[in-house]
Amino acid sequence: MRTPVPFLLLGLAACAAPRGAGTALPLADLAIRDVGVVDVESGALLPGRTVLIAGNRIVAVRPADEVRLPAGARVVDGAGRYLVPGLWDMHAHLNGAASDTARLLPAYLASGVTGIRDMWSDPPGLAPDSVTGLALIEETRRTRDRVRAGRLPGPRIVLASGPLDGPHGPDGYVHVVRSAEEARAVVAASAAKGVDLIGTYRWIGPEAYAAAAEAARERGLPLVGLAPVAATFAELTAAGQRTRDGYLEWEIACSTVGDSLRAARRELARRDARDPSAGAEGSMARAHLAARPRLRETFDPELCRRAAAGAARSGFWQTPRLVYGRPEASGGAHGARAAEYLHPEERGAWQSRVAQVRRDSAGTVSAAARREREIYRILHAAGIPLLVGTESYFGSPATWGFSVHDELVELVGIGLTPAQALRAATLEPARALGMADSLGTVAPGKLADLVLLDADPLQDVRNTARIAAVIHDGRLLDRAALDALLEAVRRSATATAP
Repeated sequence: MRTPVPFLLLGLAACAAPRGAGTALPLADLAIRDVGVVDVESGALLPGRTVLIAGNRIVAVRPADEVRLPAGARVVDGAGRYLVPGLWDMHAHLNGAASDTARLLPAYLASGVTGIRDMWSDPPGLAPDSVTGLALIEETRRTRDRVRAGRLPGPRIVLASGPLDGPHGPDGYVHVVRSAEEARAVVAASAAKGVDLIGTYRWIGPEAYAAAAEAARERGLPLVGLAPVAATFAELTAAGQRTRDGYLEWEIACSTVGDSLRAARRELARRDARDPSAGAEGSMARAHLAARPRLRETFDPELCRRAAAGAARSGFWQTPRLVYGRPEASGGAHGARAAEYLHPEERGAWQSRVAQVRRDSAGTVSAAARREREIYRILHAAGIPLLVGTESYFGSPATWGFSVHDELVELVGIGLTPAQALRAATLEPARALGMADSLGTVAPGKLADLVLLDADPLQDVRNTARIAAVIHDGRLLDRAALDALLEAVRRSATATAP
């Protein structure tokens, strides 16, 4: 595998601190001059700013006419350009690359994605020499640490455990827990492996879920992932489930028969937990999937609005992953561009998945996608903050890094303004991860994870793909360096082909 292209080195540190408009300015290594800064919190554009960066921190954001550039600082001309915080993919899967997991990380940076939440970093039951396409947690953790140390170009990586679940279809890829004791044991083992978050999945029973939440709280690990369909909203709130990915629980909450169906799911979950013969095909999972057409038929918009308004008060984030399931978006403009950077095996799986979703577009998949989008419109209107997540993995229609821009377009399509969509990829991820003190906005004191754009994203969110440069942890990657990273990814895909 070809060695990744190293980051460009910054210029020499500044000498004496100059004064602008009578105010002393700090030393800086990097200055972005006369740029339009996008304030993602307010949705406003701050024109004509100069941004100073020292080491890996932003030290000043000031009107350009108040700033005399520090001697020795590397200067980037921002005139006619726009500066936004680095983007996040809050539902990514590093596992599943057909070759070295780290090979695709530079594609994230080249797409302006400076942070990802890996939602399946600890699949259970794999031997060290497993060839399932899923990397062991030790490999993923080493990759995360190499990025942190600056030895590998790639985004910040936040690791969630393999999800805790009840008996269901993908047995072997989740931690099946049938009791409170089993749930506590898996949380303890995951914490010992160094994960940052504890993941949940759809079919976990209420007792096991409550125990997992308690064990996670004891270790200071937030609970994230797909919300269990057998849990009430009160139980989700009590568990402190910080983010919810997917929307099956909303199908129930928005249905006129939802309460009775949820009660039945809870009993089936308990039955599965007591019955070892339930195996991978738990009866609760089968029953819920069979009932989904009825849930769509009994959808009540007013009931859904009331449920969303109540849930919004509990404080959590929702990750729609719209690009994953919508036929028109699958393999969208930016995702399709990624094909040349995929290993042949990855490319074949991607093409097959996109074709499958499009074949189904006239049937139930399309109907489900329309209902899903309607539900997310309601959640957004209720004030529930949304997060950008793509569900990128081996065989997904979403691709590493590139599909973040397609997801932003999809969010605008369901009613978010470009500013709100941009916030879902920047400030809201920082808040959801408890990192808003250091990431998510362009402000003094924040880590220098930034994207310099050639066009205004507040006018058209598609402009987030018009990337002139990326600053990650204070390191500057100009357009030539980003293109070199992508070329290295492309060549490595060819080099690792069988």
